[in-house]
Order: sequence, then structure tokens, then C-alpha cells
Amino acid sequence: MSDETPTRLTLSVGEQRIVPLRALSTAGYRWSGSVSGPDPAAVALEVRRGELAPGGPPGPSAPEEAVVRGLQPGRAVVRLEQRRPWEDAQPPAEVLELQVEVA
Repeated sequence: MSDETPTRLTLSVGEQRIVPLRALSTAGYRWSGSVSGPDPAAVALEVRRGELAPGGPPGPSAPEEAVVRGLQPGRAVVRLEQRRPWEDAQPPAEVLELQVEVA
């Protein structure tokens, strides 16, 4: 993750934040996520993979991002893991945990 990736997010109810994720899809890695903590229903999480521009150079991975949305007041932990789907017994290549507060 870059130094600019947040580890804490404060959201209002209805607000969403997009967190860019380092993409390695050409090597078979995909991001997935889960929500836990004291108030997991406070947050909605969607992990999205974008499209590459047509006619671009070969080799780059499609961009990936996590969309975190505040649903109701509370605190939750968003855990994002990057791994190859067929290597579920291996530890993730990268993990990002976000402490989220919805006010």
C-alpha cells in the first residue's frame, strides 16, 4: 500500500470513500474484504476491479478499489486481503485494515 492509504476513516451516514488498492491481477491476485468489529452493520464494503483502457500497452493490471460506505452510526473494522484464489491455504500477499467510524 502507498503511504497515502488511510488506516482510519471517519464517515457520515450515507458518505462513501474510495480506497485505491495495489493491483496485481496479471499475476493472479485479487482483493477481497470483510467487515467486523463492534458494529459491522455500520459499514457497507464493495471491492471493485476496473477496466483497462483499450489500446493500452500489454502487461498492466486493471485498477482495483474498495468502496466503504457509512450506513449507520457505529465503529467497524474493514479487512482487505490480496491473494490468489487457488492459494487459500497460503497467507495473503497483502493485508490492509481500516478502522472506520460512522458518525
